[in-house]
Amino acid sequence: MLAMEETTSPSAAAAPHPLNSNPASTVVLLGGDPVASNIITPFGGSQGLMYSWTGPSGFSSSLRNPTTSVEGTYNLTVTEIRNGCQALHQRV
Repeated sequence: MLAMEETTSPSAAAAPHPLNSNPASTVVLLGGDPVASNIITPFGGSQGLMYSWTGPSGFSSSLRNPTTSVEGTYNLTVTEIRNGCQALHQRV
């Protein structure tokens, strides 16, 4: 008996938008393209993506494109709901 293994994973990216020294500045963190992650496989298509952002000063968000005013390093984990595949990305 042969087993098939799915090798595609969701797409994750964070846009390079540095914050200025202006304390009123904000930036939108971009969580990738959900359409690009909907790859049809023998196991089916995407059932959606979950986004998990973490960053400085305890920042966390489950939004695809959250807004922040805190400068620093942000980590994004995108998880495909159907199969649990994850993609990780870090943006400074």
